[in-house]
Amino acid sequence: SEALMEMGYTVADPTLPTDAEVAAVPNSFRREFLARAEYRQLGNILGNLAVVDTTVGPRSEKLSQLAEQARERRKAIEDKYGLSAPLLTTGTITYEFAEHLATESE
Repeated sequence: SEALMEMGYTVADPTLPTDAEVAAVPNSFRREFLARAEYRQLGNILGNLAVVDTTVGPRSEKLSQLAEQARERRKAIEDKYGLSAPLLTTGTITYEFAEHLATESE
């Protein structure tokens, strides 16, 4: 549903888009829609993936390779469809106020 909303479509229930809502995406934009959905899923995978390389005796597991492949695919989608996150910017807010004491009039 996030891919649909990012492309300007509306969904009645963001947690469960209907077949009709997905079918509203024109054929010319289906690849982009699927890429956006994949991009989101790769982000979820990377957020939950334990990037651990372990070696015990002759057995070795290099889970960091899977994470690197997911990052590369995500980067390829970013480059093709311009999906990279906007840069974080900061600024300052200045409040100017003066405290006025109430005086009693006699």
